Amino acid sequence: MSSSLGVLREDPVRARRATSSTHQQQIVVRGVCERWRARVPFLTFTFSILCGSAALGTLFDDVIERDPAFAFMIPLIIGHSGNCGGQTVATVVGDLRCGMGKPLLNVLWEETFLSSVSTTLLLGVFVPAALAVGASTQVIGASVITLLLLANAASMFAISSCYIARAVSIDPAVCAGPIMTTLIDLFGVLVFLGIGKLLLPV
Repeated sequence: MSSSLGVLREDPVRARRATSSTHQQQIVVRGVCERWRARVPFLTFTFSILCGSAALGTLFDDVIERDPAFAFMIPLIIGHSGNCGGQTVATVVGDLRCGMGKPLLNVLWEETFLSSVSTTLLLGVFVPAALAVGASTQVIGASVITLLLLANAASMFAISSCYIARAVSIDPAVCAGPIMTTLIDLFGVLVFLGIGKLLLPV
């Protein structure tokens, strides 16, 4: 008899635990679905732009044919610029979420200054290393100019994306990163190879 009463007492507890577990699973699934719906439109949009940038890159096939080193430098150019912009996105989003958002002009000045200084320091290592491995002056010149331009452009794209997203009530953490990296990928290749085409002898 006592064992039967114990089972009856435990049943409500088990029922509450089962209900709580099911509710938590529903919350997790709902959260994943909401994040998926928020991210997919931006990823689809940026992917379509990247496809277009890949097609535009074929306009500069002659540059790569004349000096294949340009092709090897593209990941370095895009990667460093994207890293500069990614750090800016993380900083700005963190400040906005903590209620520490600064005036736009102040943020632009601080982030572009940091990007310029860090890129200049890295170029002090890159240029001697590129010369040591026999890279042409055209490749090195195009790389230096593009890295300085894109590092600052990445920071400006990142800041603009964050503040515009906030103004239209979109989470900057969801859209600012993809938009910034897409613009850098698009303009980076065109600027780098375009400068290379100008620097290469006719």
